[in-house]
Amino acid sequence: MSRCDHLAKFDRSISFIETVTQEWDCIDIAAIEPAICDDPRVLPLLKLSQDTVTSLADRYKINNLNRIKPGIAEATRAVLRRLPDHVLVRSRTDKDVSLLMYLTEKLSIPVQEVGEAIAPYRAITIIKKVGKE
Repeated sequence: MSRCDHLAKFDRSISFIETVTQEWDCIDIAAIEPAICDDPRVLPLLKLSQDTVTSLADRYKINNLNRIKPGIAEATRAVLRRLPDHVLVRSRTDKDVSLLMYLTEKLSIPVQEVGEAIAPYRAITIIKKVGKE
């Protein structure tokens, strides 16, 4: 008996998947317009974000931008699931990065406090290069 057999009568996962699949099959993907951000309030943040990632790629000689995980959630997930090369935070005392700080301490992963160098982000993890990039 698995741990959740008692919940089997409530399980709707197969029904959900079948419903989503039916809807997906009805969509003409070619007719979907690409998403374009043209909100003038967002464009400066988008540029800052791209500049930060590009700057880190240049600084750490990264060819594959998928190795750069910006944002608190992505940085934390990368620490849990991947092999970090660098963990950068804007401020070690930011309460929103406390879980990341806890995990890096427990896993003996060094953290660099870099201030505004990673703006607009508050945390970024750079994944260690393994194999071909």
